Amino acid sequence: MALLQQDGVGDGTTKEFTVGRTSWSVSWGFYDCGNAGQGPFEVEVAGPGASGSSAYPPITAFAVSYSGTQRYPGPGTYQLVVATPCAWTLSVQQ
Repeated sequence: MALLQQDGVGDGTTKEFTVGRTSWSVSWGFYDCGNAGQGPFEVEVAGPGASGSSAYPPITAFAVSYSGTQRYPGPGTYQLVVATPCAWTLSVQQ
């Protein structure tokens, strides 16, 4: 079940989403980094209001384009904070 689907360009913060089970995943991808040529691309899992430090390590990549899926344990309410010059897409699945 998709809890969140969001696209963007450059830095951004997703809408809040709530995970009700103990396991969830983020499918991510980035592309078209413009004048930068290639990204850094980083996604941090934050609490509501994008506050507090994450208990999870960030998703980090440096390339022209790339995609992947990262799994996380634990229920809760989260937001994803993206730092990149690239276009990106994120999907949270439960």
